[in-house]
Amino acid sequence: MSDTLPFTLGITYRQRRSGHAMWQQFDHGAAREELAQIAALGIGSVRLPLTWAEFQPRADRVGSRAMQVLEQTLDMAGACGLQALPVLLPVADGGALQIPGWANGPDVLGQLRRARGGRATLMMRPPGAISVLAGERYVPIQCGDLFTDEDLLAAQLLLVREVAGYFGSHPAIWGWQIGAGLERATSPLQAADVTRWCTALTDTLHQVAPAARALGVVSRHGLSRAAGPHPADLGGCADLGVSVDPAEEQPAQVRRLTDPAAFLHALAAGLAGRAVHVIDAGLALATDGAPRGWGIVSAYGSTTAVYLADAVEQGEYTAALLDRLYAAGAAGIWLAGYADHPAETWRAAPLDRASGHRALGLVDAQGNEKPAAAAVRAFATRLASAPATRPAPPTLDAERHRHDAARETTRLWREFVAP
Repeated sequence: MSDTLPFTLGITYRQRRSGHAMWQQFDHGAAREELAQIAALGIGSVRLPLTWAEFQPRADRVGSRAMQVLEQTLDMAGACGLQALPVLLPVADGGALQIPGWANGPDVLGQLRRARGGRATLMMRPPGAISVLAGERYVPIQCGDLFTDEDLLAAQLLLVREVAGYFGSHPAIWGWQIGAGLERATSPLQAADVTRWCTALTDTLHQVAPAARALGVVSRHGLSRAAGPHPADLGGCADLGVSVDPAEEQPAQVRRLTDPAAFLHALAAGLAGRAVHVIDAGLALATDGAPRGWGIVSAYGSTTAVYLADAVEQGEYTAALLDRLYAAGAAGIWLAGYADHPAETWRAAPLDRASGHRALGLVDAQGNEKPAAAAVRAFATRLASAPATRPAPPTLDAERHRHDAARETTRLWREFVAP
């Protein structure tokens, strides 16, 4: 079998100067120049994480300022010939778990109600077990189950209706990513919870935007647990992707720096039985005096080992990964970031803790193209004449994998990197 779907080359876009504060500190002139630069590299789409707290400051209201900035961004992207992938509910974003303050309260009554109904035993999270970013402060996570809590789900559906309802027919929209990393904040209790959650959101999306593409994304975190999310749990999404941020592999087992991302693509595509997109692919630069090489960084409430590169290595990695994933039959790649973040933003959340997300860009903090930009431009040129037909992924036994997800993921990884 082979896959002839068009290949999508995209990148996560935040403004170079404002970065994670883009929805608050939007610069129209800078956005116009930056989006034009992205298009000139041969990139066809931009991924836009719609920070939950900015787009839904209250459970019953969307943020008018953020909506205005999104409209302006979509208009400028379209004028540059770019398509856009807005990300609804990006809980895992920029190295931090981000949940609005109004959504991060303990749901004691809801847990009791579900426990009486036989769905689960009442469980209370120990304070401080994991931190989330609420506004500009890190606080202990205390929210209800993001997949099943009735009030939280009602708020999520409102957000989908309002945002996708308003922008669903915008000509620059490529599709909508449904969630990012919810499983890192509240692991689902069972796969059926994920399926119901995904179905509710995608049904609502298609009610307000019937022609919309929905992209569901899995991660190493979820694929290593029986309840997922696994590809089969996201059946409401016509398109599937896998997040490769962070790598979450042991340095001693990595033979090539592209191995972790290539493995996660192979795993997700094999379980799905079809081509999937790769999300957040990138190699971080060493910053703030950190040495080049393997280092321990904070990411999404825990620590992980990542390789911190120099600019030349980052460019070589980008070139190798694009070629490798294309040859493996990926449906597309959204690279991790357009620009490095200026040093003055490192003192603010989330970059104060997520050092591995400070310098993932194709351009540096002054706007100068890095070797990674040249790698993307060269790949885009080759892509124009590349064969449309590429190999379909081998099919993995999804039931066997779910039965012992952690062990199976480890076994498959060891086979993948075996000499």
